[in-house]
Amino acid sequence: MKIKLIVLVWMLIAGCQTVLASAFEMLAGPIMPALRFETKGHLYFDEGDRRIIHTLGAQYQGKTTVMRFVSEDIHVMIKDPDSSGRKALFYHQVIDPQGMDITNQAVHLHPGRRPLSVEVAIREGVIISTGLPTGEYLLLNFYDRKTDTLLRSFCLIREKIHLQVTNEDIAGRNIELLPKEEKILRFARAKGSREPLYLSYRIKTRSGNLILEETSKDQITLNGLAAGKDYTLTVWSPFLPENEFSEQFHIYVRPNWYQTNLFYLLTIVILLLGLWAIFVQIMRRRVKIAENKRIETEQKLLSMQAQLNPHFVFNALNSIKGLNNTGQIEKANQYLGTFSTLLRNTLKNSSQISHSLEQELATLRIYLDLEKLRFGFHWTVQIADNINPSTLDMPTLLLQPLVENAIKHGVSALGTGGMVGIRAFSEESDLLIEILDNGKGFPDETDHQGFGIRLTRDRIQVFNSLSKENQILLTFEHHGGTIARLTFTNWLT
Repeated sequence: MKIKLIVLVWMLIAGCQTVLASAFEMLAGPIMPALRFETKGHLYFDEGDRRIIHTLGAQYQGKTTVMRFVSEDIHVMIKDPDSSGRKALFYHQVIDPQGMDITNQAVHLHPGRRPLSVEVAIREGVIISTGLPTGEYLLLNFYDRKTDTLLRSFCLIREKIHLQVTNEDIAGRNIELLPKEEKILRFARAKGSREPLYLSYRIKTRSGNLILEETSKDQITLNGLAAGKDYTLTVWSPFLPENEFSEQFHIYVRPNWYQTNLFYLLTIVILLLGLWAIFVQIMRRRVKIAENKRIETEQKLLSMQAQLNPHFVFNALNSIKGLNNTGQIEKANQYLGTFSTLLRNTLKNSSQISHSLEQELATLRIYLDLEKLRFGFHWTVQIADNINPSTLDMPTLLLQPLVENAIKHGVSALGTGGMVGIRAFSEESDLLIEILDNGKGFPDETDHQGFGIRLTRDRIQVFNSLSKENQILLTFEHHGGTIARLTFTNWLT
């Protein structure tokens, strides 16, 4: 009896529970299983953001959890303590912001796992892989398998990845390296997931040339970058488009000591000083060569001039001898007195390769007076008004052999009918001096040149070697007499 009574009471209690459960289900809907939700570290709750929930509709109110993620995958574990060994009492859907069911596109298992059925995957966890843009969201909904009633919803929002360099010696976006330095940049998310961080990065020069492009796990090794160059380091997530997320850093590798501006400046200064020293040495050498050449030329001119003086004295002594032989003792004495004056002037200027035109004409006047005593010809000296003889230099005794030639070959036989003229004038910047006579002259002066004319030509040639701008040219003309013309080029500039 007691056993029957106990069984009856138990049946009554079980029947009451069934009736109460049915009544509660009729009033409040299906009973939500005792599910336990777990998420990986790359998801974090954001219960404060309720704006999205209000836009989803009434069925989501009180059943939706807003979660933000920054990783590639979303992994949610759902466990039902009462469904051990039984078929799962719920199913899930992944809904995009447009309300489209993308469950079959989004759910997959971790790489390396063997294929499992959706039900087994549900028991072990839902894994969603998505290229969702920053700021967009997906809905992960769980429904009762019997009644299709929404049990739980997760609003998953992709958060922008904020990276930070964890190296203590680097601040901001500028990275400075020493030449040949190797530095490892360590990155971490500024907030959110603690899951492993994978990065794609690219290093380019300032001009845009690609140096390196690789993928690495939460750190980047900088090495082998050329010294003294600037680079741009671009970092982005390998599972997001680069325009969705990228961070840029400026890298500057200090130059080697021989690449610094100070070294370049010192090199340029030393180079310029060296070039200047070489230039000065070359110029000194050229000046010395030119000076030696000038001295050599002057010595040569003096030597030629010294040859001219004995010739001049010899001719004068012959003139005195001629006067004595003809019984012109008074003229011979007068000639001898004038000759002594001329000889003193000649010896006075014998050590100078040049003197003024005024001094040259003074010597010639004495010489013409001497020769006039012997041959009886007339002579004149004409100087243009724009010519200042005292300011114009010329080689010493350059005109004397030409005057001597005019007397000897021109007027010596004409007596008082002979005429010798000296004329100085200008043509533009040139000084011209002409020695004229009215004698018969000679048809080809090169065949009848005496010692004085040959020596004069040699002196002119040597004198012209001293200057390329100031040249002397000697020419002869025959027009009822002879004109010996000396052209002093650029003598009046």
